[in-house]
Amino acid sequence: NFSVALGYEDSATDDQLSVGGSAKFGGATVKAVAMDRDSNLDTHFAVSVDFAVSGATITAFAVENGADANNQFGLGAAYDLGGGATFAAGIADNGTDTVGDVGLKFSF
Repeated sequence: NFSVALGYEDSATDDQLSVGGSAKFGGATVKAVAMDRDSNLDTHFAVSVDFAVSGATITAFAVENGADANNQFGLGAAYDLGGGATFAAGIADNGTDTVGDVGLKFSF
């Protein structure tokens, strides 16, 4: 199971080309995207992996921002509590600080 996406934006001052894809391997889903904008010095890349097991989903991601040197990475988890409720938590380095969150999500 896979998907591929391609996008292009053109404005009076800037152009951007994006390409992305995802593929599922058993309980794991891998996603990747690359973006090149004329006003950026380098191409930006991002990758994430979701792994589902026993009602929980573990997610890891990384973003490489080229010459901007503001690279980011993180790890998160979500557990299905049933009835539309999910417990979720995560921690990430946003390139400047280490940040985290924890809480409940509800879907109606």
